[in-house]
Amino acid sequence: MGQTQTARGTVNPSDAELIAGVRWFISLRWAAGAGVLIVPIIGRAVFRIDVALALFFCVAAAIFLCNAIFLFVYARLERRPERRLAACTRFAHAQICVDWIALTLLVHLSGGVESPILPFFLFHVIIAALLLSRTACFAHAALASALAAAVAWGEAVGLVPHLSYPAIVPETAYDHMPYVIIKLSFLSAALFGSAFLATSIAARLRERDAELIRLKDDLERSYHNLENVDRAKTEFTYKVTHELRAPLGAVQSLLGLILEGYVADPAKMREYVVRVQARVQALLQLVTDLLDLARGKMSVSDEHLSCIDLPALVERIRELYRQKLQAGRIAFVFEKPRERVSVEMRLSDCERILTNLIDNAVKYTDQGGTVAVDVAMRGGDVSVSVADTGIGIPKGDIDKVFSEFFRADNARKRVAGGSGLGLSIVKQLVSRYNGVLSVQSELNKGTHITIVFPKGYTI
Repeated sequence: MGQTQTARGTVNPSDAELIAGVRWFISLRWAAGAGVLIVPIIGRAVFRIDVALALFFCVAAAIFLCNAIFLFVYARLERRPERRLAACTRFAHAQICVDWIALTLLVHLSGGVESPILPFFLFHVIIAALLLSRTACFAHAALASALAAAVAWGEAVGLVPHLSYPAIVPETAYDHMPYVIIKLSFLSAALFGSAFLATSIAARLRERDAELIRLKDDLERSYHNLENVDRAKTEFTYKVTHELRAPLGAVQSLLGLILEGYVADPAKMREYVVRVQARVQALLQLVTDLLDLARGKMSVSDEHLSCIDLPALVERIRELYRQKLQAGRIAFVFEKPRERVSVEMRLSDCERILTNLIDNAVKYTDQGGTVAVDVAMRGGDVSVSVADTGIGIPKGDIDKVFSEFFRADNARKRVAGGSGLGLSIVKQLVSRYNGVLSVQSELNKGTHITIVFPKGYTI
């Protein structure tokens, strides 16, 4: 549910509606009190009705006094917003109850069951529907019916005197029971009918308000998400541009030296061409990584799924790294499992995942170290892990290593080249197949990365 900002703080919209309604109710009562003063005077002066002005003036004075107290209490609540919301509902109940008493007195003073003021009971039922709950509104409708019936009963049995106004009602009807019962029945029906209609309308309006607030909150969240996506896209573009510009600048400089004739020695020229070729190869690798990253995010591929024998794929990748392993005297530990371990994936995706993990393990392991690969079935799930005894990942960087273009400081010092996209590609591809990826690492002791492809996963 959204919230509304007021001068006194942030409140729930329904609470703000109640607070504003209570203040409006107090303002409306000033006009009602003025009407109680003016209408009897007009009745006496214009229609020659023998009205007990003093009694009406006393009721009007009581209304003004109560309203002044209500205004004082509301001002106190305004200064203490922490109590205002909790007290406003009780405050609204109290005001309506006081008004019922005033209306009952006015009904008695203006003819009891014959009074033209009886329909005014409907107003407070509608006000209760706007400010309070449906249950509370029906309770007030029942109270109004009971008060009107009490006046009629009291006058009928002589408990209170009946004040008749022949100029308004030519014949006395207060002691004619069929008339009294029918009038009170219709009044009760009107009260409860108004309560039902008013609360139904108010409930629909509150539901619409709540729906609009939810839509507003959803729009705000969507807007913030779009802002975040746009910011991420800008950052990604900046990083890609930065990664591309450095090698391109180097290539341009080396080629410029050759073309302008500054390098005449064939051996030196060959050295420059080799350096240009290395830079171009790095660029091609970066472009390949970017394409793999985009493909992992978009899940776009024309390649069909196939059942891949993981141990056989690990053996093939080990052969690709045989020279690097021998040159670094790095032991490659892989024990082929007895049971068949396979996954249903696109072959290129599976190769990319294992190649990136093994490549990082070999690249960041010192001479004489170990790279261990394990594939196994565990409870129907497929588990793939790659562990090394290399430089490890600083504790504060473990959560960042799967971010695009991120490389820890110790990794940059160890290997100058590298795009920082390998593990990000792995994460994207593993997520495509609903896999779970976890990392355990200790600085200068090694890294252990595990991937679990759940049983019965779908793409």
